[in-house]
Amino acid sequence: TLSRELVITYNQYEVGICRLTLSAGSYDESNRRVLFFAGVTMLLVLMSLVVSTGAFLRIFLQRPFTLLNGMIKDYGERKYQATPEEMPYKEFKPVVSLLRDMGQTIERQMEEVSQAEEQYRSIFENSVEGMIQVSKGGEILRANPAIARILGYESPEHLMQEVDDVPTQLYVEAWRRDELMRLFAIKREVHAFQVQLYRRDGSVMWGSLHGIAHRDENGNILFVDSIIEDISERRKAQEELAALNRRLEDLVKQRTQALEDKAEELRRANRRLQELDKLKSALLS
Repeated sequence: TLSRELVITYNQYEVGICRLTLSAGSYDESNRRVLFFAGVTMLLVLMSLVVSTGAFLRIFLQRPFTLLNGMIKDYGERKYQATPEEMPYKEFKPVVSLLRDMGQTIERQMEEVSQAEEQYRSIFENSVEGMIQVSKGGEILRANPAIARILGYESPEHLMQEVDDVPTQLYVEAWRRDELMRLFAIKREVHAFQVQLYRRDGSVMWGSLHGIAHRDENGNILFVDSIIEDISERRKAQEELAALNRRLEDLVKQRTQALEDKAEELRRANRRLQELDKLKSALLS
């Protein structure tokens, strides 16, 4: 406890005493009140700064961010006309410049992709070779006019409308399609895979298939792009040539046998002459 005394005098006469006493509890309470009010004051000051800063940012940055957001939205709609000069705030000009360069790159790449797709479509539609895209399950996804013509259909749409299961409707031997898919399971490309296919009128043709399997990110086959060449005439010529070779081999065997028979007759005749010659010599002696 702190205490102080002061003597009060008047005209050199002592008229009283003033005593001041301050306890530690009241001192601590006073300090707490001072700290509390100081803390509240600082908190109010900080809140005021935050609010004023937010208001400042909202007022002075809303317009540039609105402009930037509008440019980004235009870029999302493939409108790449924005230039850094259109952004009045120099801090955002590098961002606009970067967006412009990215947009021009994307536009150029999209144009290249579009040209490649158009070129592929032209090759696909005008190819004299049959081209067909079949899913792993056997559904025709795409077909060109040449394959429709080879199989006896009026158009690719007609082919896709009538054939909904390739293994059972086009393959003469369905197991050959299973064999083809087993080959694709172990390698990406298959070449010169010969298979018999049904035409629309029920006749059978021979085709030579060259295919590429397309897979998902897990390696599972999604579909197969194939080029099918009609080799029916070639197969027919090969079979006729094989038949002719077999006939020639048979004729050669027959001729060889005939020659062997004649040779055996000559040998028997020669032995007979030798026997007669011996008999003649015996008679003369």
